[in-house]
Amino acid sequence: MFDEILDKDEKIIDTIKPDKARLLWGSFVSSLLVFAFILIFSCIAIFMPNVDGNASSPLWLLVPLGVYVLYIGLAFLFLTLWYRKTYYACTNKRIIIRTGVIGVDFKALDLQMIGAINVNVSWIDKVVGRNTGSLTFGSMSSPINAPANAQGYAFAYVRKPYEIYKNLKEIIEQSKQNAEKQN
Repeated sequence: MFDEILDKDEKIIDTIKPDKARLLWGSFVSSLLVFAFILIFSCIAIFMPNVDGNASSPLWLLVPLGVYVLYIGLAFLFLTLWYRKTYYACTNKRIIIRTGVIGVDFKALDLQMIGAINVNVSWIDKVVGRNTGSLTFGSMSSPINAPANAQGYAFAYVRKPYEIYKNLKEIIEQSKQNAEKQN
């Protein structure tokens, strides 16, 4: 999966796959909240009297329901395609994020550049109950609190995020010690 971008002396230490159930359930729950919001306003619009004093037909409730079903179908298709190609790796030199929907995209961040790692366990992670979370990596070139249009480095929807955090911290420290010995 990563052979085409690895350096000659680079070795993969760990490969991580996002948790599919967390990814799909999280998307479903968040879209369900949006649907509930739209449905409430649709009900208000339908049952409020028109100019002529009559209420609209309750069949208009099927419009937001149809839009929601279409949205959920497309979202699950997109997420399934994204999930198939998404892997995270840690090598002896860098972290690598492999993603894509149609093609394959790679992002890498040198271990020497990582200055901070944040672990985020959201309420959806807790609701799904699969011991999942996300790790965000910060460096001078890509801070954790980057501007909204900047894309950061993150291992999203991974199982056992605190365990992964501890392992990555050890790997980063070892990499920095090795770099100091070479200098």
